[in-house]
Amino acid sequence: MRDLFGAEHGFDGLVDAFERQLDPFQRRSAERSVEFLVKVRSGTGLEIGPGLWSSACTLSGLPVEKSLGFADGYDTLASRYSMQAILGVWVILGDGQRLSAADLAARSIQDLVKNDDGHWHRHFNYKGVSTDTQATTRQAGRIFGPGESQEAAPSTDPGLPPALDAVAQAKELGREKLRARLMSDVPLKQHLAQIASGLSQDLMTPDFPTAPEQVAAYLKQHDAQFRLIDDGTEAGLGGKVARIWAIYLRAKLENRFEI
Repeated sequence: MRDLFGAEHGFDGLVDAFERQLDPFQRRSAERSVEFLVKVRSGTGLEIGPGLWSSACTLSGLPVEKSLGFADGYDTLASRYSMQAILGVWVILGDGQRLSAADLAARSIQDLVKNDDGHWHRHFNYKGVSTDTQATTRQAGRIFGPGESQEAAPSTDPGLPPALDAVAQAKELGREKLRARLMSDVPLKQHLAQIASGLSQDLMTPDFPTAPEQVAAYLKQHDAQFRLIDDGTEAGLGGKVARIWAIYLRAKLENRFEI
């Protein structure tokens, strides 16, 4: 942990290398990852789902075969993760085309939801119709999962609203002002380290309260996270870490705002 948050090593050193361009190899690795994501997304000129991603593709960027059991069409969860990755690299390395790619993905996901039944679904076909209610995963001889039963489709993506909010704030504030807001509570490197370690899922969303009147909204938005404090059903190491992190955030709120 000392290396992770230290001034000279670990994640801090990696971010410093990106920002100061002192390590071309590490910087190029991040750039190539984003280039690949941009390469394998859908066409930006499409009327439906421009700039989105499918569930999987080959290392050469080609769609996987249907026989492998992946749904054909757009995957909004995979698209959200890809959008966040591109936005994160934009915050560190800049380049307005990356912000444009994240913005296009955000608008496309919102359009898919709005133009279907108004509810989030993970899978949409290329006509913009949700396929989660269809038996698209019931295939005999599937490689991934049992072929005789249909997979239960998730009914929501709790990470989508903060991700969309992060893109909107990035457009409104610009890179420098967004970075300043992200660093108003903790240094940017610590904020990114929290995301990389899985402690925080609100990528690039500076929503931790900076004034007493913001506390109530923050508590409401993160109600499920803070309920872990009193919930004794911890699911393994991940559950314990999440509970400890919630206790830390609660103590931070109490100390700062005397609640």
